[in-house]
This record gives sequence, structure tokens and C-alpha cells, in this order.
Amino acid sequence: MSDNTDKSVIYKQRLLELQTKYYNLLDGIKIRAAGLDYSKLNHYKQLLSYLDSFENNAYEIFDLLSREHVFFSSKFLGILGYDLENMYTYEAEELFDSKIHPEDYLKMTEIGVYFIEMMLKSGIDDIKNSKLFFDFRMLNINNEYTRVIKQHKVLEFDEKGNPWLTMGIINISPEKNLDLPVKARLVNTITGETFYFPDNMPEQAKKHPLSERELKVLELISNGYSSKEISEKLFIATNTVNTHRQRIIEKLGVRNTTEALKILQEI
Repeated sequence: MSDNTDKSVIYKQRLLELQTKYYNLLDGIKIRAAGLDYSKLNHYKQLLSYLDSFENNAYEIFDLLSREHVFFSSKFLGILGYDLENMYTYEAEELFDSKIHPEDYLKMTEIGVYFIEMMLKSGIDDIKNSKLFFDFRMLNINNEYTRVIKQHKVLEFDEKGNPWLTMGIINISPEKNLDLPVKARLVNTITGETFYFPDNMPEQAKKHPLSERELKVLELISNGYSSKEISEKLFIATNTVNTHRQRIIEKLGVRNTTEALKILQEI
């Protein structure tokens, strides 16, 4: 068996593993269909159709209950040359995914799993304020790779706080280097906190991967404050403080916040 064949088999096995994990995570989101207000979907369609007339972004809406795209803006034609009729007629997700650079697609799936797991541990306010950014390579209508930026954001939740409608925003990336692999980050649009996939961090963040808010939480922990006291000082929910604690432990690869403090002192 050739080296290329070996790599192809490994790639397919890894992709299948990640996709299985991804869909298992989605299956774990038990959306309550009875309480959904689909008039909100019509509102978003009208709003994005209006924005489509004067903005350069391409918009899409995905319904996590039906697992299908329910809206594409006309800018997909202008930005990437994709025919909207085909995108609705055929499996849009498969069509779009097939255009992404294979290396980027594998890594994006891995990063997607990582951040979905992170967000599902978070409170509804954290999810509302979070936006996931991907900068990656994909084929345009001329079958040539170009770099695009895609943002993901949850628009609506069901009555139990489960994500229901999500929005994608796509545009051409200012980064033109086609040799660079996918870049990704999760941003809290209220606090400005930025989270990176562990091996996708910029060099400065690798010195310590904690956000400013996580560092502040760790500082207060070191001063003996409880989660409730920290929540009062920072004006955030106790659950959010506990989420920060868990993220600190995961990012630094330690067992508890005491070990996390020791690591930071050594940097």
C-alpha cells in the first residue's frame, strides 16, 4: 500500500470518528419542538434579506431541530458563485463541505467538536454572547481556492435553553496566504474574551492560554474567594464562575485550580 493510500485511510478514519462525535453532540441537544415560535424564523429571514441588499456578507440560517438549512442569502452567488437553487435542491451542507480544503475540513470538524463541548457546559448567556470564527480555504465557482471567513452564532433557543436556530455569516478573508491552514477562535462579544483551540493558538497566547477574565477568576480564587463571592465581585452568575474554573483546568491540563496557580507562577 502506498504512503498516499495510508494517509487517505487515516484521514477518512479520523474524519468519521470526529463526525460521529459531532452528530452525537447534536443528538444530545433535546430541542422542545412544542414551544418553538417559527414566526421568529420569518423575522430573521426578512431582516437578513434586507441586509443582503447593502452588505457584502452572505448569510445562512440552520434549524437544529430539522437539521436543515432554512435560509441562504443571495450573496452566496456574488461571493462564491454558488447557485442558490442548487444549494436548496441538493444537500447544502454536503455541497458546502465538499468545497472546503480537505485539511481545513478535518481540522474544522475537530475544532467544532471542541467548542460545542465547551459551549454545552456553559450557561445560556455565555452561548448567546459567543461567536465562533473560522478563516479557511475553499473552492469558488472557478474551482480555485480562496480564503473565506465564516462566523457562527446561536440566534434562538427553545424554552429549556437549548440552541435552536443558528446563523452563519460568510465573507472573503483579508488573509490571502493559501498555504496557511484553518484558523479559529471563539469570542465573547460582550466581554471580548477569546478562546482558542489548543493547537490553534497564536504564539503570544501559548505562553498561557487563559483569557483576562479567567486570569481574574484565578486571582480571586488564590485570594480565598468562593465561586459565589467571585460572582458578586465580577457581576456574573455563579455558574459562569464555575465554567471559568473548568476551562482553566482544561486549558492548563491540570487537576485543580491549585495546580493551575503553580503553573502560572512558573511562566
